[in-house]
Amino acid sequence: MKIRFLDAAREEVVEAAAWYERQAGLGEDFDHEIGLAIEIVSRLPETWPLWPKVRDRVGVRRYRLHRFPYSLGYVIRPKEIVVVVVAHDRRRPGYWLRRLRSIE
Repeated sequence: MKIRFLDAAREEVVEAAAWYERQAGLGEDFDHEIGLAIEIVSRLPETWPLWPKVRDRVGVRRYRLHRFPYSLGYVIRPKEIVVVVVAHDRRRPGYWLRRLRSIE
């Protein structure tokens, strides 16, 4: 299934990869992990649970990265998967919820 990132989610990937590159030389590793997440989610989008404590009618699902403390939040649509957020697991919970209005 096709995957589309909201602009804000794509920017989160770029910023996180740049941060990991500056801190530990792991920017490419972060990008690789995002690529794996996209591949897995595109094959089996309904496998991952709904994002906890997010009550909305669009059904945001959460895929947690294995190597980095980030989660990919996405919504399944009839012809595509929309990545709404690439969020750090311990920072600013829920800051991205207003983005859901743009995909309803």
